Amino acid sequence: ALMFFYRETIVVLGKNILTKMYIIYSTKARLPLNYYLPKINLLYSHIIKDLLALFAFSLISALLLVLWAKDIIKLKYFNIAVLLFIISNLWFYNWGFIQTKSLAEVYNEPEAVTFMKKDREILQGVCRFYNHDFMAEQPGLKEADILREIPANFHIIYGMYGLGGRCAYNLARYSDFYGSMRNLSNNNDHPILDLLNAKYVLTKERLGHSGLRMVYAKKGAYVYENSNVLPKAFLVHEAKVLPSIAGVLKELNAGGFMAKTRVLLEEAPPAEIYESDLPESVRIEQYLPTGISIKVKAASPGFLIISENWYPSWQASINGKPAKIYKAYLTLMAIYVEKGEHLVRFSHRSSSLRAGTVITIATIGFLIATIFLAVRRKKGNNDSSAKGA
Repeated sequence: ALMFFYRETIVVLGKNILTKMYIIYSTKARLPLNYYLPKINLLYSHIIKDLLALFAFSLISALLLVLWAKDIIKLKYFNIAVLLFIISNLWFYNWGFIQTKSLAEVYNEPEAVTFMKKDREILQGVCRFYNHDFMAEQPGLKEADILREIPANFHIIYGMYGLGGRCAYNLARYSDFYGSMRNLSNNNDHPILDLLNAKYVLTKERLGHSGLRMVYAKKGAYVYENSNVLPKAFLVHEAKVLPSIAGVLKELNAGGFMAKTRVLLEEAPPAEIYESDLPESVRIEQYLPTGISIKVKAASPGFLIISENWYPSWQASINGKPAKIYKAYLTLMAIYVEKGEHLVRFSHRSSSLRAGTVITIATIGFLIATIFLAVRRKKGNNDSSAKGA
């Protein structure tokens, strides 16, 4: 009842909270505040609809239980009613996510994507691309005004590595890092693009003074090449310690920051690092979702940077001995290496995955045991009835 009678108060409160949060996280906001404010009314409408649906389904559930308890409807019909009720409930909440399109339309590969795939490095996963979306300057602020050449996550269909996408849970550090990317236009350097190994930018917006080279323009789609892109793994021999997230982001976006020569850390290196004129090399031997092997020849002590997100489940070793993984540039992984040749291995070992596996196996075992005991008991009862007869 409060939601109905105090609509305006609730909406105004929501807009005030949104405005305050927008100011706090303005560095991560990719769209203007006026784009988000109208969504408060839409959110309110969705909440009201969901509350009404919850009330209706709860009432129907209670009614079915009462009718069954009073033996007004038989168990068989009760089961049918419950099944229909569950199906309708699931359909009600999910029908908005169901779209009907032809497979040819869904999996049609845009020409701009085909153009980028001519680069073997893109197909081999040596580099990534950035699927840039922007808000068109049109009257009214609608979801359709956010333009991108391919939908989010579609790079997986095309066999390409991308920077972003849509997922249920985002890593906070990566969101801060990725969301603070400088505007592509009117900025000649883009350290976050460089660090994320983005060789190409795919966009429906013509960029101006971006420092990026246009290599494709057709049918309203543009592909820009980033000549400053960094490899997925590289060595750095200069470090700066910035213990705060705000400090790291400020340094990255100050303009003129050279990511390939200086690593931003949150704690001091374990020993001195310095540059050398001698040749050195970094070669990725294996690159899998759960394991990465890199051969390193360091001319002097420094940090091996890998363009992958730091996460507690990652473990590392140097020549078979455990090594500490540092947080670099807020969200990437870094390993301190001494002068010489090394084999660096990263392995992903998730404790939650192991726990889930154990629980799943135990549950399956419990269900099998329960079914076995139930069958055995039923058989015993039938044998007893046969003997009694």
